[in-house]
Amino acid sequence: MNKGNSAALFAATVLISICVVFSGIPSAAAQSAKKVDFFLATSGPGSSFYPLSVALAEVWKKNIPGLNVSLAPGGGVGSVVATGTAKAHVGMTLSSAAVDGIKGRPPFPGPHPDVRALASLDPQAFQFLAYKRSGLTKLEELAGKRVYVKPKRFAAHAINLLVLKVHGMTLKSLSKAETVSKPDAVNLFKDGHVDAMLWMGPVPDSLILNASLNRPINLLRISDAKKQELRKINPGIVPLVLSKGLYPGVDEDFQTLSVPRVLVMSKDVSDDKAYSLAKTLVEKWEDLKLADPGLKLVKVESTATDFGVTYHPGAAKYYKERGWMK
Repeated sequence: MNKGNSAALFAATVLISICVVFSGIPSAAAQSAKKVDFFLATSGPGSSFYPLSVALAEVWKKNIPGLNVSLAPGGGVGSVVATGTAKAHVGMTLSSAAVDGIKGRPPFPGPHPDVRALASLDPQAFQFLAYKRSGLTKLEELAGKRVYVKPKRFAAHAINLLVLKVHGMTLKSLSKAETVSKPDAVNLFKDGHVDAMLWMGPVPDSLILNASLNRPINLLRISDAKKQELRKINPGIVPLVLSKGLYPGVDEDFQTLSVPRVLVMSKDVSDDKAYSLAKTLVEKWEDLKLADPGLKLVKVESTATDFGVTYHPGAAKYYKERGWMK
């Protein structure tokens, strides 16, 4: 089955499931009367969220008695909306999007104060890049350049706009802002049709490796002052160090930022259920690493990391028992 058909089948299956079974989070009485239908909002096949979401659904389904976990439509923005409106119990998103969603900042049309944190996962690093031959080395030099900024529907697009803003720029400051898919962006970059890419993704990112095979790259620097400004605006943005040699042309450790993939949840999920979700996630961490190598970059105790969203009391209880949270 090709990627398009897979995505269509995923979306159709999820929508049918929601229409037939789900209209908000079931009451406690309904949960006790039958097997609980539990919804995890995520992006569809082909996304970086999907493999780990499938693995999480299976781990929770197999290890939490009476829980029937299904995937529901979501993504960086959609998962926050789904959990904030109790259309899904848990959602996978980016830390920055979770913070923006709670506050109701663009691209969210309004605030979602009922979103809680379940776990922090792995970093999605700011890996803004240009080829060395371009001479570009820092963000301030992008004015008047052709730059890939991610499609508007993605949470990463909002982060890129914020990065430009703190550097005194908007999309209009660029000679051209490309919003194609990531694979298409790599081809534009390799062919010289864009000068730089505002890129966020796993470490290392296979698409950046592809782009750097023939010509070494520069990772574009953000000053310490601008990093602090970004973190003050959105505490979901956290520091990260990329190791030297990660990509051809990156010859020293590189200080950057990250918006981790995170799990958020509805405040209406019971404390006992949230406790079980966190406990099972931690106990099956090695299994999850097999499904998504990005988890190898972090220690399991980092699941309790503060990313600017209040943790659900049930999840917090488990992390406190482990000594990972005060």
